[in-house]
Amino acid sequence: MISLSPALKRLLLAIMFATALVAVACTSASSSDPTVEPTAEPTAVQASGDSSTSQPDQPSPTPDSPTPAPTATIPAVTPTSTPAPTPRAISTDPASNRIALTSTDGSIYTINPDGSDRQRVTATGASLPGGLTANFYAWPSWSPDGRHLLITGFTADGAGGIETSLLRAPAASVSTVPDVLYRDLPGTTGIGGIPHFPLWHPEASSVALIANIGGGLLTFLIDVEEGPDQAVSNGAPVYIHWSPDGSHMLVHTAELLVRHDFSPGGEPIGSEQIGTGSLSYRVAKFSPLSDDYVYVGLFNSQHALLIGSAAEATPKQIGIAGENNSFEWSPNGDRIAVGDGRRAGIFDRLKIVDPNGDADDAVIADTPLFAFWWSPDGKQILAVLPGNEPSNLGLAIIDSATGDVENLGFVEPSSDMLFVLAFFDQYTPDLNVWSPDSSRFVFSGVLGEGLAVDGAGRQVQFGDEDSSVWVIDPSGASPPLSLGSGVFGTWSPE
Repeated sequence: MISLSPALKRLLLAIMFATALVAVACTSASSSDPTVEPTAEPTAVQASGDSSTSQPDQPSPTPDSPTPAPTATIPAVTPTSTPAPTPRAISTDPASNRIALTSTDGSIYTINPDGSDRQRVTATGASLPGGLTANFYAWPSWSPDGRHLLITGFTADGAGGIETSLLRAPAASVSTVPDVLYRDLPGTTGIGGIPHFPLWHPEASSVALIANIGGGLLTFLIDVEEGPDQAVSNGAPVYIHWSPDGSHMLVHTAELLVRHDFSPGGEPIGSEQIGTGSLSYRVAKFSPLSDDYVYVGLFNSQHALLIGSAAEATPKQIGIAGENNSFEWSPNGDRIAVGDGRRAGIFDRLKIVDPNGDADDAVIADTPLFAFWWSPDGKQILAVLPGNEPSNLGLAIIDSATGDVENLGFVEPSSDMLFVLAFFDQYTPDLNVWSPDSSRFVFSGVLGEGLAVDGAGRQVQFGDEDSSVWVIDPSGASPPLSLGSGVFGTWSPE
């Protein structure tokens, strides 16, 4: 039995909270589902792995769930964008790649991985009750071209309250006022702990945003230069993913999976319901190199891993899914890492699946884990495991070819890092953990046994005020490097 601290219990509760909302959302699906036609039933190519035919338990909503399922039709979204600043490109030379971080005082910085050239992207202001400042920022997210950051801003509204906005800022400096892409509606409470889930279009021309609209969650697109905003769907919980060229978006709302199609100019041209639906996964994922996508659907009373395509009407089965699944394509699209398990919040194992269905599943880590990320070269997978104490988690590197697991040590994650762990598969497109050359990764929190460079200075009582943003070399050739106090860091795409 794994014993968890209150902080780590929040990690599991956040996941279970999102899962519990599924049952609530499904009760209103008949009134809010888009009018799309399902595709044909899948054709089995190869079903490998566990052949159990049992169905997962349907999650029940928690009695105090704060986010009700939406029942209203999709409202019009009023454009809120202001004229965008002139883009200021930063270098994409691998020798000068950057990390964006959230400091504990609510500022956003970019910095070189060696700790040099620290540049402020945002500015903070006067103190507010509760330890906030008049301008408090969080959740930096690099655009695919490395020119801009999406940032959540918390600002004083002049009436004693806090206004929350999604901002776009040049990544190079603080010399321009951030562009306001979206202002949250007054009185909305965000999504289980954060204001919204934004996701960059692959060409950085728009942002897909999931936000609380007061009666539930709305998914819509924001043109970062011109607008207007386009509503895509409503429902909760919801997870989204772009195809590599931005011509398709997958939206998984409750058990319903819909593929939305767009013209080269970004105009919606149609949508299609995919399969019969499943509650056993969160994010359907496109291959990084094609319009193929992986998801879970029912097939012969089993939860099957399926590969769909915008060009093919009939999906193919590539394996058997568990009752709780997350998946990540390898960077070159030739393999899919699948975490599966029997309960929400933790996977029982990690396996590698062939997207062509030509090889049997290979279990490469037969151990409980919370989250996992491919390195950009596809050779390693960073995994987050249960810790050796109630207050921490373990970090490990898995060799994707051999399955060898190297335990690096333990860390007490910051609050922001905990939230990323809870929804890592939604965050992976934009929040880069690995360095572009696959030599290091960035992680936020307090280092523990096996990783701490100074037991007296780093083995401290956990709290965000003690948290640092760390650059960690999994080879052990160099010790972890602190980039300063902070609660979250993410690497530039190049």
